[in-house]
Amino acid sequence: MARMARKKTENAIYHVRIIGCKSKPLFNNEYDKKMFMEKLSESIQKYKFKVYAYCLMDTHVHLIVDSYGTDISVIMKSVKERYSKYYNREHDSNGSLYKERFESTIIESDGYLVAASLYIHRNPKDIIGYRNTPETYKFSSIKAYAGGIDEFDIVDSEFILSILNRFKYFAVKDYVKLFNETMNIQNNKFKEVEIKLDMEFKNVEYVNNREILKRNFSVGKLAQFIVEEIGLEVEDLLIKNRSYNKEGRAIFALMATSLCGISSLKIGKVLGGITTSRVCTLTNYGIELIRYNSNYNNIFKKFIEKEQYVI
Repeated sequence: MARMARKKTENAIYHVRIIGCKSKPLFNNEYDKKMFMEKLSESIQKYKFKVYAYCLMDTHVHLIVDSYGTDISVIMKSVKERYSKYYNREHDSNGSLYKERFESTIIESDGYLVAASLYIHRNPKDIIGYRNTPETYKFSSIKAYAGGIDEFDIVDSEFILSILNRFKYFAVKDYVKLFNETMNIQNNKFKEVEIKLDMEFKNVEYVNNREILKRNFSVGKLAQFIVEEIGLEVEDLLIKNRSYNKEGRAIFALMATSLCGISSLKIGKVLGGITTSRVCTLTNYGIELIRYNSNYNNIFKKFIEKEQYVI
């Protein structure tokens, strides 16, 4: 039977579910879960999407993802492939790790968004030892919504909290109250929670200005920006197999992948006719530079602000 086309748009927020296949657990231990978060972080650096909530269970993962101008299928392919490569190497495994495609539902209202986050954050109550304290589960973003800090520095809790109240202190109190109120609600009753919240939000005057990142930056402007930041010439980006320009080429490959809407094949041509495999290697090096080299931590932000390409 043919698959149904996935309902998606590049500017949507999604409730995403990644489900492991029946023959093997998605996570064997805590280290696997930490590595999944590591691979999720790498994908965020590559495609600049946002995660509003997450919870890792042994057999599946829940995410709320703001695609932020990127195709959700591209995002999830990156996340799943990065983790499965780690998993197969770590556990000397092969074959499929996942149950076919990921599942996704477009979130179309503020009530649905808040309710989905509450549903995700209560998942750990099904784990032995967390029945009455799901907020203490390490691999959930609930801490960021309860006034704490997300250990993995993945989640953006500000957007959902701002729906509840413009002041974070009161927003956190409101969210914790809702969380406690929904602890014992059956899963099939969360539609009622969504409807109730949507009714309440109709009378709220707070406005959350969600931004969308355009993905059609000029390749020429990007190249010029990078060489000016690093201290090279545009021609230097074309020269292969040199140590002095490797960082510039890696940052270009990464940012062009994320922001210019062009394929790895075209990026390879811009960089002097290198293979798509080499582009992938440079992109991964670019991710490392963004994450661990302070010279590049804010380079995406500087370029986007310069070009004013957030709408």
